[in-house]
Amino acid sequence: MKNKKAAKLHTIAGAAMVGFSLWHAGLYGTKYAKFLNKHSKKRLKASEV
Repeated sequence: MKNKKAAKLHTIAGAAMVGFSLWHAGLYGTKYAKFLNKHSKKRLKASEV
């Protein structure tokens, strides 16, 4: 990248894209969606204690 602002923006955009991809994959009844739901429920139970 030519400047630091563009590089930082590119990194943030990449992280946002990965997060959105994971969220979108969790919407459907795939094996990966079941995996994500199972682990998010475990994380919620652990945080309640």
